[in-house]
Amino acid sequence: MKIRILVPSLALGLIAASSALADGGYAPPAPPPRETKPNSPGGTQSDNNDNAPKKDLTPRERADRLYADAYDEVSDGKEEMKKGKEKSALKHFGKALEQCKEAVELDSTYYQAWNLIAYTSRKTGKVDDAFAAYAKCLALNPDFEIAHEYRGEAYLQIGNLPKAKEELSWLKAKGSEYRTELAEAIATYEKAKAATPPDSSAAAKK
Repeated sequence: MKIRILVPSLALGLIAASSALADGGYAPPAPPPRETKPNSPGGTQSDNNDNAPKKDLTPRERADRLYADAYDEVSDGKEEMKKGKEKSALKHFGKALEQCKEAVELDSTYYQAWNLIAYTSRKTGKVDDAFAAYAKCLALNPDFEIAHEYRGEAYLQIGNLPKAKEELSWLKAKGSEYRTELAEAIATYEKAKAATPPDSSAAAKK
């Protein structure tokens, strides 16, 4: 059964608030540092010695590179969103999504990549896929705090306030720094919802 995003009955003000908070104030976890040659800071191994034999990368190393590229795409997408360039931002998020899908194909235990799949799925309107990815991420690492915070925002995106508050309670119990971000998102959501007039079409049916 597909999850539906909030219908127009909650009006544009509430939806706009949900969209604004859906990005969150925190960035996804940064990737591992790219490999560099010793004593040559700032240069990759291939940059510093093109004649050196190339090392075969392990699946996890390839996954790390894909995650790093996806992280950069997400960063670019967020910058484009700030500039109001939504179409360009969606292209970056979509590319990051595909890169992280490749990453988890290489290493299905890469919970950070599952989290980024969820994030980019949410940003591209694939809410069902986002919740599935959050579930996989948290099955691998139940204490991954940022995924709980992001999932709370995803619940707000579909209008499920009680589930968002469950995520907030979990973060508070852990003493997580992310609790503040989700608490603010919930407060914004509730304020917007309180300010939204009743749906006129629903009132006419009564």
